[in-house]
Amino acid sequence: MISIIDIGISNLGSLSNALEKIGAEFNVSSDPQNIYNSRGIIIPGVGSFSNGMKSLERLNLVNVLKDKCINGTPILGICLGMQLLANTSEEFGKNNGLSLVPGDVVKLNSSTLSKVPNIGWHDIYLNKKNFLFKGINYGDSFYFVHSYVIKFDYDVDCLGKILHGNEFVIGFFQYKNIFGAQFHPEKSQDSGLKFLSNFVDHCKMFSQKID
Repeated sequence: MISIIDIGISNLGSLSNALEKIGAEFNVSSDPQNIYNSRGIIIPGVGSFSNGMKSLERLNLVNVLKDKCINGTPILGICLGMQLLANTSEEFGKNNGLSLVPGDVVKLNSSTLSKVPNIGWHDIYLNKKNFLFKGINYGDSFYFVHSYVIKFDYDVDCLGKILHGNEFVIGFFQYKNIFGAQFHPEKSQDSGLKFLSNFVDHCKMFSQKID
């Protein structure tokens, strides 16, 4: 069973609907024990970094997520959920994150070519093929809504980027058993559904491995 973490600030309807369409077994929960027992975790994201971290702390989920990271459970962060995985964020002052990936969240640069927030469809430039993009064609577009992005320190497999003006922005990464998508797969039509389906299949393989 995959758990979507409900931190009280995200719109969970679109993600739940997408997972229902692909026939995934999942629950929406903020209960630490339920999430600890999950074989896959999705951290969705709409809202501010500071409020997201406050919710995770209030719900006693910070240590649960760190333990799940250590035991190899697949974790997918989406948009703000991706950013919460980082060390810090500069959004509304410096805030500490989960520190599950070595990087910091910074504001996108604004110019005449690239507005902030970045809203709309973008092709992803894949650095290398990853199993989460199985069945997805090169040049397929995904939907983005964000003003901030992770800048990584080292040792992170940055698998896909988008071009925002003259700046390449991380669109998707893998670090150990952690995955991050700056785009919203639940709003990215068929390509997004395939991406989520591939993550669900990966969680099933992890579950079989530990049973």
